[in-house]
Amino acid sequence: MIAFAYDNITADKAVELPNLSCDIVAVAPVSQVDIIDENLTYYLSEDEIIKQVGSLLHLSYSADKKHILQEHLNKIYRIKFQGDFWHDDELVPGPSIKVISFTKRVISNLASTNIFVNRITQSIEEGISLIFINKEKTLFFEFYNDGDIGYLIEDRIKRKIIENGEENSFNEVVNRIRTFFNQIYEVS
Repeated sequence: MIAFAYDNITADKAVELPNLSCDIVAVAPVSQVDIIDENLTYYLSEDEIIKQVGSLLHLSYSADKKHILQEHLNKIYRIKFQGDFWHDDELVPGPSIKVISFTKRVISNLASTNIFVNRITQSIEEGISLIFINKEKTLFFEFYNDGDIGYLIEDRIKRKIIENGEENSFNEVVNRIRTFFNQIYEVS
């Protein structure tokens, strides 16, 4: 086994590197490599790691992506199963079948573009909440049983609401989320 030691990248999976004289390579931070055999260890810069490993990550990433998506769909199934009995303090209706189907569609569409929700919860306001985190920003989306769709973007560091609004369609929701992951928000 060859240990790649590096300082700035974290990875917990072994990957195959066909252009090296080994079958399996363990990737670990230098601080976590206790025993280093000069004959078996390569020290690569962050850029070299990215170049050599990056093209191969899709092999395991595809399986990981399917696993993550399945976990999210399972969470939605559990929410559906709980129905109206999910809140301890009061009877709050669970999400409707329409909201559950819409949420599954959004999550599946985003997964195909490598965007994954960080958290899925039932909404106290009768629906489902999706939470996305991108660096210091958080996007909260709520799909309500009455058909309304609301969102809020917050700067977690400055503890300020950057944007809030409503969307009216599946395309608007997906585009808002994609924009969130590609847009830099300025907070004064």
